[in-house]
Amino acid sequence: MRSSILLGALAAVLLSGCGRLNPIPVGYDLVRLGPAADTIVAAGEALGGVKAWRGNGANTMALVTTYDDAGEKYVNVQSQVIDAVGGHIAATAKTNTGRWRASYTSGGFFWLSNAKALDGMSSPEMEQTLATILHRFAGPFNIVAGRERAGEPEQVWLEGKTLVRVPVAGQDEPLTYYFDAATGLLQMVTAGADEPGRDGTVTFYTYQMLPSGLTVPKHIRVVRIGRHVLVGPTPVIDVEFAEVRMD
Repeated sequence: MRSSILLGALAAVLLSGCGRLNPIPVGYDLVRLGPAADTIVAAGEALGGVKAWRGNGANTMALVTTYDDAGEKYVNVQSQVIDAVGGHIAATAKTNTGRWRASYTSGGFFWLSNAKALDGMSSPEMEQTLATILHRFAGPFNIVAGRERAGEPEQVWLEGKTLVRVPVAGQDEPLTYYFDAATGLLQMVTAGADEPGRDGTVTFYTYQMLPSGLTVPKHIRVVRIGRHVLVGPTPVIDVEFAEVRMD
């Protein structure tokens, strides 16, 4: 509750003054952020600010569960280092057949050592999993770092909240970010379609505040868009982050 009040107050300060940022926090290029600059900066500041994240990696133990088309799940515990601003993730895990190491950098640069130790997951599946985790963990920093371009924001009512909807370009598929209008935090990301009954996924978040005051994702869940509702019942990826520290 205390963190929500603090984040709400921060967003109110950022968005005061006829909807413009005053003053502009360090590390943001409002020209590059485009028409959604206020929303993107508020989202970045709600996480602790791009200055605090730039050059730092989030070290975490992640319980990663992926699901195939038949609903069968693959579970392992990964040690991860995620550079949200720089766009890089490194992961390692021990399985019944050994230890694998892998890394993925935004733009499609993937490296994997000891693929046999994946123990049931293919190399392309691991690449897609790490790419998704990196992208969703980075959230607004994908836009701040220039990897994506934000479109015109609009306020919508969804999932019982007032959210700011921001369409985003720059990836292989259309993306739409939904930010909480009160706290600034990213709440959902749609990839592919952005409405029920279409082919796509929805990612939604819960957060945790570190002792340093930075806010990071605690739980990221990716599901397929439902037939009649946006957030459907079919899971794709589920990630729980624990023991997070920023180095």
